[in-house]
Amino acid sequence: MTASMILNQKFTVTKFREGYDMSEVDSFLDELGMVAETHEPAELEAMLREIPPKRFQVTKFQNGYDMIEVDEFLDAVEAGFTERLRELHTGATSGTGSLGASGSEPFSQSARVPLSVADLHEPKFTVTKFREGYKKQDVDDFLEELRRSVARATAIELQSIPDRILNAQFKVVGFFKEGYDMLEVDDFLDAIGTKARNSR
Repeated sequence: MTASMILNQKFTVTKFREGYDMSEVDSFLDELGMVAETHEPAELEAMLREIPPKRFQVTKFQNGYDMIEVDEFLDAVEAGFTERLRELHTGATSGTGSLGASGSEPFSQSARVPLSVADLHEPKFTVTKFREGYKKQDVDDFLEELRRSVARATAIELQSIPDRILNAQFKVVGFFKEGYDMLEVDDFLDAIGTKARNSR
């Protein structure tokens, strides 16, 4: 992962759900890019102290960057910086595609983790009763369909998952009927859709 890979990283743009302020993320990526190929341990150590607690302004109903994608990318950069710092201290190279190493693979390849059935474990959504929620059976049936698709692991089915999530519709139940918290379900499916896209 070179400086250019960091600076050219693309994230899904959100609008009708929460996202990170695009200018703040871009500005931080500029900082990371400047440090990416440094041979100064002090600069890497200083940046490593900034990455984990970094927070961006959250947007809604205006363009922002997908928060999960940004967080996962920063995790990968942090791991790369940590390995690069280790190499500088020991003079060793891991050959696993760390930051600045020759022949390293871009984030989209080296840090890619395939979607698995474990990602679709039965999540514990908050059950609503005195406010609207998604019909529990609809959500449970949809998640079971996704689990079966991932278990079969055919290319066509895996590639269709993001679109199936995007087009999913669940019946909304009203007061005095138990349902699943709609925001929790939406956030969970957003995360699954993002990982499925990155698994392609």
